[in-house]
Amino acid sequence: MADTEIPKVVAFDFDGVIGDSVYECYVQSIKAFGELGGKLKDSKEVESAFRKARPFVKVAEDYDVVLRMIESNPKIDFDEVKQKEFDGAKEKYKSDFAKFKEKFMANRKSMQTASEAQWFGLQKDFPSVVANVNKLISKGYKVVIATTKDKPSVVKLLKQYKCNIKDEDIISKEIFEDKGKQIKFISLKYDVPVGKITFVDDMVEQVKIVQKTGAKTAMADWGYSTKAQRKEAESLGVPVMKKEELYSKTVSISKGHWANGAFWLILIIIAIILLNYFGVINLF
Repeated sequence: MADTEIPKVVAFDFDGVIGDSVYECYVQSIKAFGELGGKLKDSKEVESAFRKARPFVKVAEDYDVVLRMIESNPKIDFDEVKQKEFDGAKEKYKSDFAKFKEKFMANRKSMQTASEAQWFGLQKDFPSVVANVNKLISKGYKVVIATTKDKPSVVKLLKQYKCNIKDEDIISKEIFEDKGKQIKFISLKYDVPVGKITFVDDMVEQVKIVQKTGAKTAMADWGYSTKAQRKEAESLGVPVMKKEELYSKTVSISKGHWANGAFWLILIIIAIILLNYFGVINLF
């Protein structure tokens, strides 16, 4: 297949990149937590702490950890919490994870069944993101979703957000939950080399997983990440983009015009060595 015939594929994560579901997760979590004996009550302070903790969450059970940490220390500032501390809390409370997940999922399903409009109302898209995603589609890019969320929910939410990504272009947890495997699946599905796929996520751990596949990666700074996590991404040579840069930077990365930090560092070192060798500068 000639390079000009290879489709330009961009894979976006859903939660934290296109959809903002943190409030919906908070509502289901605080209810499940109370049903299991937790003493926390809904308040602006609890919600604020919960939102700050979102970057640490990978699976539904992690919300139980978040609420337990808030219950233990109502003044906790998750901006100051280290990953190691959160992982320690997960280990401490892991015996209750199954019960919490069951309640959380049951509450979500109950709301979706009884009042889908209410469930929709708890979620929203990030301003300007959908418009830029639709622009990529209009310019000929094959835009897909790579998410650990269930497909039916993503389908409904994309329609609510008026996002033009097709249902068949949603790669969800029903296929694979591992983002690396999702990227390889996308490569096969669209007959495109992995190296020609651009992947955008808001979680540095997911970006690191996809980096190993050879796909191009970028991190969204508007989702669920901490400053430390964004700095880690940049140290790995992963560009971190703002909402207003989504279209231009995604295009640049997909075309190979974006060189990462490691590339430029190597280039600078080579240039210095050559300048020293030819006597232009004298380092030794």
